[in-house]
Amino acid sequence: VGTVQQQISATQNENTQEEIRNITYYYDTTNLAQLYNDAKDSVVVITGNVLQYSFFGQQYSTVQGSGFIYEYEEDMVVITNKHVVDEAENIVVTFSDGDAYPATVIGSDAYSDLAVLSVEAPLEEFQPLDITSSSTIQVGDPVVAIGSPFGLGGTMTTGIVSQLGRTIEDSVAGSFPIANIIQTSAEINPGNSGGPLLNYEGEVIGITTAIISDSNGLGFAVPSNTILREIKSLV
Repeated sequence: VGTVQQQISATQNENTQEEIRNITYYYDTTNLAQLYNDAKDSVVVITGNVLQYSFFGQQYSTVQGSGFIYEYEEDMVVITNKHVVDEAENIVVTFSDGDAYPATVIGSDAYSDLAVLSVEAPLEEFQPLDITSSSTIQVGDPVVAIGSPFGLGGTMTTGIVSQLGRTIEDSVAGSFPIANIIQTSAEINPGNSGGPLLNYEGEVIGITTAIISDSNGLGFAVPSNTILREIKSLV
């Protein structure tokens, strides 16, 4: 009996050690640093001017947000939120190397808060990201957001998927109800809007949108399945 017990104990120890060896430590800083280095050149800063009317007459205000590069049928485009570029003029896209180029909105949809831009930049500036299906994500999955909160370009935050299937209203873009939103604990602030929400494989699973005022600790993202469904018509 003692011999059998020793054999069982040894087998359990071997299985436990094998399981430990097979675990991927998602929160290893080296992995996150590599993910950031692989994705940062694909995230851009978007700025533009919006004409406003006040007591002093016509005035222009500056709007700023984020976006990411995507290759659609051999065309390089930038995907962002509609409310980032809504009614904006003189839109400029700035890449991670600091080079800036004029851009044009070629398609947008208020009910998904999505917009697609064409950028007059040389091909070598474009480092596209892969978009994967969001249908497999679950509450608790780790996520990464990269964007330009308050103009601080190349900022990365991490969190988890807090809930799925939320419906929120975009007060910035006319209070359109946007369905099937991902809620995340990754910090999302003004300026993050339009940046990618990534899984730990560096794939886009959503596009972040900071449209709920005073939502400390809450982030929201349009799921990638919505992008994949609408990208053809938007382009």
